[in-house]
Amino acid sequence: MKAFDHVCPTSVDEAVSILTLHRGETKVLAGGTDLLNLMRDGKISPKLIVSMKNIREFRDITGHDGGVSIGAFCTLEDIAKSERIRDRYPILSDAIQQMGSFQVRSRGTIGGNICNASPAADTAAPLMVLGAEAIIQGARGERRKPIVDFFAGPGETILQADEILTTITLPKIEGNGAGLYLKLGRRNAMEIAIVGVAVYVVLEPFNNKISDIRIAISSAAPKPLRLYEAESILKGRSPEKQLIEEAALIVRQTSDPITDVRASKEYRKEMLRVLTIRAILDTLSGLKGGG
Repeated sequence: MKAFDHVCPTSVDEAVSILTLHRGETKVLAGGTDLLNLMRDGKISPKLIVSMKNIREFRDITGHDGGVSIGAFCTLEDIAKSERIRDRYPILSDAIQQMGSFQVRSRGTIGGNICNASPAADTAAPLMVLGAEAIIQGARGERRKPIVDFFAGPGETILQADEILTTITLPKIEGNGAGLYLKLGRRNAMEIAIVGVAVYVVLEPFNNKISDIRIAISSAAPKPLRLYEAESILKGRSPEKQLIEEAALIVRQTSDPITDVRASKEYRKEMLRVLTIRAILDTLSGLKGGG
């Protein structure tokens, strides 16, 4: 690991000023569970680390307009334990419970997991199907972007060098909806996903048709993806097995995973198809049982 300087601003405005002054030479440190590994392995060598440890804002989970705002510096463990999240968005808390050890979740932050922009980020697909939005603060002020548009490629986001992700917002849950995240790994937890599939389904109350469905995948392309074409097969229609299989086949065809030591490309593509079918059927079963 190469030598670097380290500063601890006490506000986001101060942090943005530092990032602007040292544009292109810095990295933001929140929990550090991803950043320090990248530095140790020599994959990145920033000259200046801007630590968020003394910034007290953006560490809470609060309600807003029926939805929820999650501070980007909130730890993964705090999110997983939050009653607001467990009650309204259990797909997110369940996904986080599958991430690493208690020690890692207690240190790692939601903002860090997103900004690391790993194609395998376990929070990315659930946030996509929940319709999450990123609030970004920089030298030019504040801007908002849907999480589906936040990722630019492996390890890359839309964040500019002088910008910080401050908040992730989740909209109010409407109608009879539920979601599920299925992750394939060699173990149930403490394992990078071989592939992951998140689905969110809303059923019409009387005719059993799917009024809305969202599907997102991880570890299956250069960045986490929302599968709009697959969703269109089922949206507005009754969830017949043939249609679910057709949608899952589109997920398989649209994905573009790699071959590595953990799995081959073809295995990943086939397991995406299998997990998509399972996730949709299990979600529908829960909705019908709950109704």
